[in-house]
Amino acid sequence: MSEQEAKKVFSHAVALSRVFGGDIRVMCMERGVPRELVEKFLREQKMWDEGLAKFDWDGSIKKAE
Repeated sequence: MSEQEAKKVFSHAVALSRVFGGDIRVMCMERGVPRELVEKFLREQKMWDEGLAKFDWDGSIKKAE
């Protein structure tokens, strides 16, 4: 499985887990994604999530409460 194919599987797994729940690692590995790529993609996803969490829905920077 190429990294591009693995990324596609990972993206689908993330979307499904956000809607229905479940373990992203397990879903990916059941579909043949190597553990190293799953871990890499999870690290990347965490960085994106942390970056996006700094902004409100309208794109403005969140104010400290």
